[in-house]
Amino acid sequence: MSTSVKPVFELPGKMEVIMHALSDYYVQKGNKKLQGFIVNARYYLLEGWDYATYGEGSWGHELHFVVPMQVYLQFVDELRSLLSELLRDVNKFVPALANEHISGVVIEMEEEQQQPDWREKSGVLLKAGASSFIPAREAPAFWERGFFHLFLSHKSEYKVETASLKESLRTYGITAFVAHEDIEPTKEWLHEIEKALNTMDALTALLTERFAESSWTDQEVGFAVGRHIPIIPIRLGKDPYGFMGKIQAIAGIGKTAKALAQDIFETLFNYSLTRERAIQGLVTAFEQAERYPHASMLFGYLCQLDRVMPNIVERLERAWETNPCLQKAYKVKAGMPDLLRRLRSAGAA
Repeated sequence: MSTSVKPVFELPGKMEVIMHALSDYYVQKGNKKLQGFIVNARYYLLEGWDYATYGEGSWGHELHFVVPMQVYLQFVDELRSLLSELLRDVNKFVPALANEHISGVVIEMEEEQQQPDWREKSGVLLKAGASSFIPAREAPAFWERGFFHLFLSHKSEYKVETASLKESLRTYGITAFVAHEDIEPTKEWLHEIEKALNTMDALTALLTERFAESSWTDQEVGFAVGRHIPIIPIRLGKDPYGFMGKIQAIAGIGKTAKALAQDIFETLFNYSLTRERAIQGLVTAFEQAERYPHASMLFGYLCQLDRVMPNIVERLERAWETNPCLQKAYKVKAGMPDLLRRLRSAGAA
């Protein structure tokens, strides 16, 4: 943050008036569904959640709505658009205060004080009486936090090239699972592979000539098909077959690990089903950049974004303020203010 002393905020004391105005606004627009959301929601602010340095500077508060389950279910398939709409609309009624605004919106489902015996009443419960709560588990340690999770399915004779590809993928915020590298000798290898398959975001099949001779590689691809996980075939002497046969493969013969990593990233970045997670990984890599050329390369992809979730803009702004590498990289230094301005404007539109 660019400042560490928080002022006495005025906006929290005005929120009930703003909520009333927002409810009436939705009535005038004929949107009874959103009016019902506002009327039935409880809310709170995380005050001074962030600080925007553009203009004269402005403190941002994060607005949390807590709604009953029946209200939450009405919007569960459109949460992303709802968050953007609420963020835009609530700021229409924020008065001209001394550098305060709503910088983010979060929607939470209200926890019921007394949980009904909904399983028994459903009529489809097979085993009554057992607790359905499973204690929290940590994410597998082989995935780097904040990166895209990519499983690399390959034959053992291609392990050297696969290891190089894994390292090159990190450049783009992609953490790759390679069985021969990522399984510790003391752990049961099959269990570790299963954990990776259950938590991957996508699978890349490195189709060398003997790829189909391994029952394991086919099972890994089948696992991805069963989970409806995107598959990226790389043609390295063998064409896609079976369920992969209808997927456009990336030509891999003769390419360096760096070139292949770029092809894979751009596929994930441009594919609708993986784009959001690829952007998250890209931003993480950008936040952690330590070399000017790396920061500038990542920034080139960020400049292709036209609309992102508010938290992405906040992360980019924070990284710009705190990472000296980003502040000194020529392309980033020259273009970052315009990128942030453009993304904020798109989010408010």
